[in-house]
Amino acid sequence: MKVWATDLDLAYSDQLAMTQLMLFISNGKLICKTNTFEVPPKPTEKKRKRRRKESTMKEESQIQLSFMKRYGVLSTQLKHTNLSMVQYSVLFKIFKAHGIGFDIKERLGTVFILHEDNKKDRLGMVTIGDDLQGALLTFARNLSVIHQEISAPNVQLENNFQAAIKDIETILGVTIVNKSKAKEDYATAALEALT
Repeated sequence: MKVWATDLDLAYSDQLAMTQLMLFISNGKLICKTNTFEVPPKPTEKKRKRRRKESTMKEESQIQLSFMKRYGVLSTQLKHTNLSMVQYSVLFKIFKAHGIGFDIKERLGTVFILHEDNKKDRLGMVTIGDDLQGALLTFARNLSVIHQEISAPNVQLENNFQAAIKDIETILGVTIVNKSKAKEDYATAALEALT
């Protein structure tokens, strides 16, 4: 039996680029076997005295074991027609005023990609959080803030921000249900183990 492939398009996608950006800014790695996203612990202050080689090797092996689990939410195609009317410097001031940014030491927060095309009405966003709900909430909050800041009242806008926020709310509802179901299953298993 022969297998034929047609219309195969090998290209570096926006999704892959955003995933690589997420890994780069967090110094993290994706573990495919366990479907997890891990980042190394935050850097510690270097001590002035040099330690013996053995203790340094021991520290490094302990650090390798203490990777932190993170959750990433990203989109490459956030569209808002009013983005084209806002200068990037103003957009960055909006982010700063609302505390939207990325903490390099904690490896948490948000990074934006500004698409340079003719319309300048799209951007990409990566949000990294300690837990899935937190990352989703931060992503939705960022969209809401940007939409409120750049939208003019009584003007028809073409954007996908509200649809993305609605989808995130649906996903959050599912994650909350799944989390409470997991707790119930754990409690039931614990009770069965006691009896």
